[in-house]
Amino acid sequence: MKILKILMMVLLPVMAYAYSNEFNPPHWPGEGYNSNYFILGVPDSKLQISTKFRAVKEGGLFVAYTQQMYWGLWEDSHPMYDVNYNPDMFFRIVVDNSRSAWLDLGLLDHESNGLQGEDSRSWNKLYLRYTDGVFIGQENELHWSLKVWYPYGPDPTSPDLQRYRGTFEMQVTINNIAKGLFDRNDLTIRVYPGGPSSVDLLKGGQEITLRGNLFFMKDMLPVVVLQFFHGYGERLIDYKTERTIFRAGIGF
Repeated sequence: MKILKILMMVLLPVMAYAYSNEFNPPHWPGEGYNSNYFILGVPDSKLQISTKFRAVKEGGLFVAYTQQMYWGLWEDSHPMYDVNYNPDMFFRIVVDNSRSAWLDLGLLDHESNGLQGEDSRSWNKLYLRYTDGVFIGQENELHWSLKVWYPYGPDPTSPDLQRYRGTFEMQVTINNIAKGLFDRNDLTIRVYPGGPSSVDLLKGGQEITLRGNLFFMKDMLPVVVLQFFHGYGERLIDYKTERTIFRAGIGF
């Protein structure tokens, strides 16, 4: 019952904004960025919140923020194993809005867990990210992005983070891929490399996320979210530890 009360406190205020990301804008004042969800897993559950705002009303300068919380809900004290903060500032050059094609110039991409001493983890990156989309038939739409970065100013406690998080990230999102199971849905595959050369796709991380509205609740919220992760660097605190985990929950 205690866990149920905690979940209700977290989820009720935000269930009205399900299904938001770059390609499905939310209804709040900010704009969609990364997906928002709360998913349960063992040993930890994951809460991700993300949004972005235009720094200038009609300009291409954006300020974004993503936060991930890894929560040990099944432990007696419900510890927060790690909280990862990711403020981001980038300039967007629109190539073709009709197919969500744009080039982002990352001016500041900071990731840290907000801790001090030996548990501190952080790094900063400059990046280029190109996103594009294509229609597949009449109902399916594929979006893909490639993000390449240059890290600088590493934390002394995590100087080899690039070895586990790589030098680039690829992401593909396909809308309405599971039409028989869900009303509206999308499948996102995210891959980043690792290894000594920082380009080995088998030594970084692989993440698959499926989101969708079930038919019997297509006009209601929340969205069902299923996620599988394998690899390194999901949590900053133990980025050197290989993890394989499946989580399920809701999107908002």
